Formats: sequence, C-alpha cells, structure tokens
Amino acid sequence: MPTVTAPMEPPPPVSLADGEIVAEALARARRRDVAATVRIVSQVVGPRRRADLQLRVVTALAEEDVGLAEGLALAWPEFGSRAEGLEWVARWRATASAEAALSWLEELMPEAPVVTVQRVLAEVLVERDARGAMRLLCRRPLSARRETTLSFAAAVWARRDEAAALAWWRELPVDALRDRLTSAIGFEIAQRNPRGAIELADSLPPSRDRGLLIGAIAQTWVATDPRSAWTWAQQLPMGDSRWAALAGAETGVGLPNRLREAAVKERPAMGGLDQWAGSRVGGGVVGPLADEDFETWRRQQVRTFTRDEAILEYVRQRGALDLGTIGTWLLTLAGGPARENAMELYWENLLAGSPVVAANWLRALPRSALRDALMERAARKWLGSDPERAEWWRQGAPLAPGQPEWAR
Repeated sequence: MPTVTAPMEPPPPVSLADGEIVAEALARARRRDVAATVRIVSQVVGPRRRADLQLRVVTALAEEDVGLAEGLALAWPEFGSRAEGLEWVARWRATASAEAALSWLEELMPEAPVVTVQRVLAEVLVERDARGAMRLLCRRPLSARRETTLSFAAAVWARRDEAAALAWWRELPVDALRDRLTSAIGFEIAQRNPRGAIELADSLPPSRDRGLLIGAIAQTWVATDPRSAWTWAQQLPMGDSRWAALAGAETGVGLPNRLREAAVKERPAMGGLDQWAGSRVGGGVVGPLADEDFETWRRQQVRTFTRDEAILEYVRQRGALDLGTIGTWLLTLAGGPARENAMELYWENLLAGSPVVAANWLRALPRSALRDALMERAARKWLGSDPERAEWWRQGAPLAPGQPEWAR
C-alpha cells in the first residue's frame, strides 16, 4: 500500500464538473498515483462537496481493488473523509468475509479511524448473523481491538433484538468477558428499559463494569422519569454503586430545555453531592494528576499494552464513569492518531448514553476537522430515524458554519 503525504495547503479551486473530477481522480488512482488523486479532489471548494467526491472515488475503487481504496481513504487530509472512506471499506470487507475482515482490523495501522471500523464491522456482522458474529468474535485471539468490537457487537444486537441478545448472554459462563458484555448490553437496554437494565446491573459483582452501567442507567432514566431515577439512586445502599447512580443522574441533568426543569425539580437536596459530582463529573482533574491516574491504571493491568493501545482501553473502561476527567484529559494529549481514535471512542460512549451530554462535550471542543466530522455523523445517524434525538442534538450542539442544510 503506498504511503502518501497529502498537500499541506489545498491547491487553487477548479471549475470542472463533479463527474469529470471523479473520473480524473479514478484514472490517477488506478495508476497508483495516490498523491495526484488526493491533489485533484482537494481542489474542490466546500468541505461537504469535497467529502462527497472523496467518498465517491473510494466506493468506486472498493469494487475493483479494496486495498487500493483503503490506501486512498487513509490519504485524505480530513479526519471525516478518512472515517467515511474506511467505513465503506470495512463494509465491503465484512460482506466479503467476516473472518478476513476481523483479521484486517487487527492489522490496521494506528493512524486509521479504528473505532469507526470496529463499529461498522460489528453492525454488518450482527445484521448478517448475530449469533454467528458473537461466536466468531469470541473465538478470535484476545486483543484490545477484539474486545472493543465484541462490546460494540453485543450492544448492536441488544438494540436490534433485546430478547435474543439476552438469551445468548444467559448462556455465557460467568467470567470477566460476561461482565464486560453485560455492561455493553445493559448500556443499550438502559436507553429504553431502565428497570430491565437494573436487573442486568444487579447480576454483576461489585466492579468497574457494574459502576459504569449503574451510572449510565441513572443518566438516561433521569431524562424520561426523573422522580423514579432519583428515588432509585437514593435507595441504593451507601457505597460505590450509590455514588455512581447519583453522579450519573447529575450528569443527565444536562438535558434539553423541555426536560431540564423537571429533572432539576425532582432532584433532592443531596448535601455535598453537588460538590462531589462537580469534581468527578463536571470538572474532573487534568494535567499531571490525570496523567498519573492513567499511568497507575496502566501499571495495574495484567495485559501489556502499548501506550496508544492503553489510551484506548483506558477510555473504554473509564470514559463513562469519569466523564469530565477523561474528556478533559483527552484534550491535554498530544495530537495524533491515538488521540483522535480515543476521542472518537469517548464520543461514541457519550452518544450511546446521552446525546445531549455528547453535544455539550463537542460544543466545548475547539473547532477542528474531528469535531465537525463527529457532529455531522450524529446528524446523519438520527436524520429521519429518531426525530426526538435529532431535535436534542440541534438544541445542544449547533452545527459549524458550512455544514449542510439537512443537518441543521
């Protein structure tokens, strides 16, 4: 696969019709001149139009040479275009061979949008054969990428067919993998059935996974039934689970205008809770303290991770529990593929738990290609399929200038 450095500054705009641009770009790509292909499409004015043409080129190439399409997708300068291109390549590979697609995932270079690929593979494999996909993933060699893909797949299955996913889950042996998948399935069920998710949480031993799930239940439940959510959180015995529930409910108060007043009204006087939740969820620790916490966690792991792998695993494990701490800590990391993938994974977890909390986090980020790409992906995800969430997104995260009208 060719390695290409994209132009630092886009060339002057051109006036060719879109079809001619795509045809010329494809001709260069078929001659393995990836740098020229990138240069041709980079001349297009307008980020959305340019991204659409980039995707057209990659999808056309994928039918002829999926490896070449992958190399071109990774060469696009913008994060959003790389993610969209790799999403198409992942779908193509998963449709051709599930086993080969999962092997390809393990070999994918770190600068790729790995989280996008994991999410897409999980969706495609579960859609084709959910039980077979889970069996295949469980047989794969243990790795951080396999673990995250397996969690994505469990969540996708629970979203598509809660009863079937739970029936499969009940067949699993009681071990650490079952606990992790319990958390993934429970996160998804919590969106629609908080009491059902509570039953799953109660099946977990005291652990990180149990705390994450309890916090997510409270965070989503407070949006639809604040009185029940607060009552349940208060009735939990004193300890980590109760604090996780109360902190999750506090986080969930970041709601759209029509729900915020009800949630705040039902919130009881908790004494020192607001100060505690502000330090754990709203603000968090940053700088050396957050780095020290990460390094301490890394030393405690049984498995050996590279630093980039450890960052992703740390975010996967801790991101939902220490929202403010982890989200702010990510912004202190040096730019690069590891940070982009970790931020994308953190955002995916936020989005699954509360679209409005995700919106608020994105809105606080400095303008960047990554920020705009994540905002647009959320708008595409909900357009026509979940009008209420789409409305929440519009209230919580106004889109950046120049983004398409359909996403507004």
